Parts: sequence; structure tokens; C-alpha cells
Amino acid sequence: MADIIVVGAGLSGSLAAIMLSRRGFQVTIVDRYLTYPAELRAEQIVGSQLRIFDDLGLSEKLFSGVRLVSRVRNVRLGKQLTTVLASHYGMPYQDIVHAVRGQIPDDVRFIVGRVTDIDTGSDPVVHLDNGQTVAAKLVIMATGLNTTLSKRLGVHHQTISAQHSTTVAFDILSPKCAAGDTPILVYYGNGLQDRIDYLTIFPCKGVLRGNLFVYRDPLDPWVRQFRRAPLETLLEVLPVLRDELGEFSVEHVQCRASDVAVVRDHQRNGVVYIGDAYQTPCPAAGTGIGRLAVDVERLAFHVTRWFAANDLSVSSLQSYYNDPVKCRSDRKALKSAQFRRSVSMDPALRWAVHRQNVKAKRFAKYVLQRVVHAGLDLAAYYGRSTTPGRSSRHYSVRPDGA
Repeated sequence: MADIIVVGAGLSGSLAAIMLSRRGFQVTIVDRYLTYPAELRAEQIVGSQLRIFDDLGLSEKLFSGVRLVSRVRNVRLGKQLTTVLASHYGMPYQDIVHAVRGQIPDDVRFIVGRVTDIDTGSDPVVHLDNGQTVAAKLVIMATGLNTTLSKRLGVHHQTISAQHSTTVAFDILSPKCAAGDTPILVYYGNGLQDRIDYLTIFPCKGVLRGNLFVYRDPLDPWVRQFRRAPLETLLEVLPVLRDELGEFSVEHVQCRASDVAVVRDHQRNGVVYIGDAYQTPCPAAGTGIGRLAVDVERLAFHVTRWFAANDLSVSSLQSYYNDPVKCRSDRKALKSAQFRRSVSMDPALRWAVHRQNVKAKRFAKYVLQRVVHAGLDLAAYYGRSTTPGRSSRHYSVRPDGA
């Protein structure tokens, strides 16, 4: 009998197994796949998300051989808005999971199989599709977007925003912008009619990868057109891409629709939900990895208390769901999801005013940067011109280079 069974060995389940095993618990993981399959999920680890893996001591092996990019350029309507310094790694989701799985302690038991049912109670029993049963004191549901098992347990997800956004991902082949020497490029949509939040282009496993976040149903004619003719459809809405990428091409198009939903009727003795199994994110908001990390960290804190008190009842488990840090993280993710959608396509007056304010601030910042740069150039020019023994004519360059 294990102390804890983790159902699902994606990112949240693997992180939970690592953290709880290090705290001295006997952990068993059950997952359908020994090798995690290719899946269109998070492909970027950025900024503050890096601290999650640093704090767990996972970064060195996770990012081994992966190129670090530290500069992000934000562009709208062909004009560069800002350049931001932020550490960034681009990796396929299955590579992230594989690298994290490889650092699960050896004393964690890994069972390859599909969980068909769970007998909840004082000591839950997990049933596998091969007839095997495994008992534990606590079952952690880290099943991600797969709700089949939850429905079998009488648990459902409340949809807050159906078909909230669609992620369109693809590879880019560009003669001007190689995967090895480009900053992260972020292109924002041109207007409400495009229903585009932004396109981000980044190096990912030796290629340039594009993630386009749109607020359209996956069966929308525009999305279908993108699948048939991706390059032409992309250039119709973002023609400025040619200025940056040259005569580029688009390959290997993938699409995934995302609902924003929260688990309901999930209170069971000895069973707790984390990550996307608890609340699904909007990929455009970029809160998924951060929120699941909060879930895992707060769960580990409460599990220690539950086992010390030998109490894994519904009332005891509620302390995790009511944890103020977790609740703030959940609310922030929901708020960010709605904000990104509203600011990109909501015609209401408050959002129209917000967009105009953002444009005005960006324009003021752009003008200030130009003035500062011009002042620095002018100061440098006069500094050179007035250097003793030199004349400004020595710094003139003829058009022919003579």
C-alpha cells in the first residue's frame, strides 16, 4: 500500500511526485504512457516560471541543450512597441514532461496503465484496466484535460467560457530569421475584426515555432482556411511578417481549442485535484505552468499536515482548496483569461477606452525612447567633434564609402 497515488504523469503529476517523494512519502504514479506522447500544450517556459524549476533543482537537466533567449520584441502594425529582457526557453511540451519525469526519484513506483475507477473512502483503491488494484491513503488527480475518469466518479467541470480560445501552432522556415539567432517576436492583432490576441515566434528545438492565439471556434471558416492555406491566411492578417521573415513558409499546422472550466462536485474522502484537472487555463494568458506549480506546492504543504493528523476526510482536504495562495492563483488565472479575450475583441466602451489608453502609453514611451536615443547620439557626436586635435570633418562619410 502506497501513501499516495498520483493519477497522471504530465507536468503537474510529475512535479507532485517529485516534491512529495522528497518529503518522505511513498508515492506511486499511474499513467497510460511510459513515453509521453506529442501534444500541443505549453511550448515556452518564460520569466518567473523558470524559478519553479530552479527552486526544485530541475533546471540544469530540463534545459540541457536548449538555447536560452533573453530578448523579446513586441510589434503592432509594423511598429516595434518595446524590447523586453526576459529569459525564455522554447521546448515541445512532451520534451518538458520527459525531462521532468527523468528526475523523479528512483523510489517512486511508476505503473503504466489506465485507471478505470477509484473506490473512495478512508483508504482509496485505484482500479486499472489490466485488473490490477492499488491502495493508498491519498489519490491525487493530475489527469489534465482528460475528464473521463472524473465523470465516472460523478465529478463534472463547470464551463466558465466554452471554446474560449484556439491555439494555432506551426513551424516557420525563414531565409532571414534563423532559429539560432532570433529574439522572441510578439505580433499583436490589428483590430477587433481579426479576433487575434497575438502571435509569438520563438526558437524551439532547432526550428522557428509560431503560436497564434485567436478567439475563434475551431470550426470557424477562418481556422479551416488557415489549415488549408496557412501562409496566405497568416499574411492576410499580419502582412508585416514579411518585413521580418522575408519569403518564409509555414509547415506542420496544429490547432487546439481551449475551454475555461473549473471542477465541481469533486469533494471525496482521500481524493484531491490539481493542475488542469482542477481548473483549465487559457493558453494566451500564459498562466498554466505557474498555476499548476502553486497547486503542487500548496498541496505538498497540506499533505504533510493531513498525514500528521491522520485525517484525509473531505473536511480536511478542503483546507487545500481554500488555501489563500491557491485561491489567489486560481482567480488570477481566470481574470487573465477573461482580460486577454476582452482586450482583444470586446467592443464595449470600457475596453475601447482601455485599448486607446494602452496605445497612448505605448506611443508616449516610443517617443520618449526616440528622444533619449537622439539626445545620446547628439551628445556623442558633439563629444567627438570637440575632442582636442580632432575635427568633425574626420567623422563624415561619403555615400560612396570613400
